[in-house]
Parts: sequence; C-alpha cells; structure tokens
Amino acid sequence: MTYVILREPMQDNNLLGFVNLLLLYVLLIVGAMHYINIRSEKSLWFFLSILNFSFSDFMILIEEFYVESYELKVLVLICKPLALMFLVNYMITRSLKLKTEEFEGF
Repeated sequence: MTYVILREPMQDNNLLGFVNLLLLYVLLIVGAMHYINIRSEKSLWFFLSILNFSFSDFMILIEEFYVESYELKVLVLICKPLALMFLVNYMITRSLKLKTEEFEGF
C-alpha cells in the first residue's frame, strides 16, 4: 500500500523505493522472527532497534515524497537515536543460551 501511494511522486526512483520498502519489510520480519525464536533480552533489543529503524524510514519516505510535515521530521529525529540506543543495548547485552541448545537430543 505504501509503494502504491508513493510510486507516482517518486517518479524515476520508484524501483529504488520498492527495493527499499522490500528490504524494510524483510528486516522487520527477520527481527520479529529472531525475537520469537530466541525470546531473550538481547533479541528484544534487536527487534526494537529494527522496528524503530523501519518506522523512521517509512516516515522519511512519506515525508520526502508524499506529505511534508514538521511532525514527521520531529518523529524521525526521535526514532533514529532511539533505534541506535536499542542497537547499542543489543550489542552490549550478554548473550543467553538458545532454546534449541537446552534439549538433550541436539
């Protein structure tokens, strides 16, 4: 739906925008699956950072090609540092055992 709305205003960049949106969706799905699989504090920080990055990139796309708004710029300025903070927490959090390693059969 986002691509359909933004395709016309992006003109020559619509293929690049489609690839960008596709990568954002893939990263969001990977972050969610990573958290669902492992369910540790570290994977939660990773999911939150990917969620904030994708949310802020969607807002950048909408603000750049659809509606110019100061509110969107402010939200992007809030989301990007939050995403970086979550990513740093992901990197410094101690790693816990994976769920699959707890089973004796493996």
